[in-house]
Amino acid sequence: MLKWKLVTYSNCVRGNTCNDRSERRSIFNQVKEIEMTSDLKPAKINGELFWTKWMNNINTKFNDANDKYECTIGNISDNDAAKLTALGIKVKNKDSMGNYIVCKSKYAFKPVGEDMKEIAVEDLGNGSKVVAVVGSYEHKMSKVHGKAPSLKNFMVTQVVTYVPDTEEAL
Repeated sequence: MLKWKLVTYSNCVRGNTCNDRSERRSIFNQVKEIEMTSDLKPAKINGELFWTKWMNNINTKFNDANDKYECTIGNISDNDAAKLTALGIKVKNKDSMGNYIVCKSKYAFKPVGEDMKEIAVEDLGNGSKVVAVVGSYEHKMSKVHGKAPSLKNFMVTQVVTYVPDTEEAL
C-alpha cells in the first residue's frame, strides 16, 4: 500500500494522474502521515515524575502560545536511556533529575496506579515512581533535537505526595 501511494504522489507531481491541486495535497498529506509513524517498538522504562502540575495544566509561563500538557520523567537509568536513544530520542540530563525526557500531548495525562484506578495529579509529587511505555515520532525539528518522545501508557508504582513549602514567620 505504501509503494502505491508513493508512486501515485510522484505521478501527481509530474501531472500524470491528479486532476487538481487539492487531490495532490491530499495524497501528499497521506504519504507524510505514513512517513511520520514509527516502525520501532516502544520501550518500557522506569523513572520518576517531575513537575507533575503540568500533566493537567498547560504551562504558559515561558511560552504564551503553548497548547500542550507535559509529563516529565526523570532519574531514568542508563540502560533505559539507551533504549530511548535507540528510538531516536535525545535524552537530556540535569543534576536534579538525572536522565530525563519531556513527553507532550494535546490531552491531559491521566496517571493510574497498580490497581488501574486513576490517581489525581494533585496528589503526585516529584519523585513518584513510574513505569512507562514510550514510543517516538518525528517532527519538524527532529534533525536538530531528535525524535519526540510519545508516552503510550504509564503506571505510578509509588506515590510521593506533594507537600507545598510553608515557611513560618519568626
